[in-house]
Amino acid sequence: MQDVEALLRTLDAQNPQIDEVTINLLEKIAQDIGAVGWEIGPDIGDPRISSLSFNAGLSEERLQAISHSISIIDPIDCWILYAGLPPKDWEIFFEIEGENGAAIPIEGSEWHCTAIEGPSRDCLALYAPPNLKVTESTLQKCAELIAIGEIGEKNCIDFFSDISVHRVDHSHPMSGGLVSLAEFAKKFATAHPESAFSGLLQRKRCGTIER
Repeated sequence: MQDVEALLRTLDAQNPQIDEVTINLLEKIAQDIGAVGWEIGPDIGDPRISSLSFNAGLSEERLQAISHSISIIDPIDCWILYAGLPPKDWEIFFEIEGENGAAIPIEGSEWHCTAIEGPSRDCLALYAPPNLKVTESTLQKCAELIAIGEIGEKNCIDFFSDISVHRVDHSHPMSGGLVSLAEFAKKFATAHPESAFSGLLQRKRCGTIER
């Protein structure tokens, strides 16, 4: 988790003109939430403005606390604040550190997923390719990064009770209920038009948003 000072240093480096009032507001949010992860970059919906996203750690309670902190401040010119990490405009590819410290490439388009019915909300089950040699804890982290990157953390929390991960066994035919991760975001948004970022997610193609 990054601390408040690191957040403010990053903001100042990226936008030296950011005013003191804005700094104070952002500092208050971070202090109210406590130790918090965050991401800064161009907004996924409008790259002309900047976004600051607070990581809820896939916790519904934490997401609500962040949402409340953000809701009580005035809008900040040329900035948008998110409770929970938003979806990414990406190719579903990243690298993760392995046990020996070496970078392991993760090609999310080779993964599949399905929703498993639960008592109140479905569980999102992701299926990794069998040749991916990582520990179970690293595999779980990959699944969470992929799910958040595809539909956004808020949607993961609002619509799914859990994110589980499994390994695909190609010696057996896969269930017809499994879909490629490249198709997941669009199918999810079509099924849940009320979800956050629904319009953007419906235009995702192979992990990339077509504007």
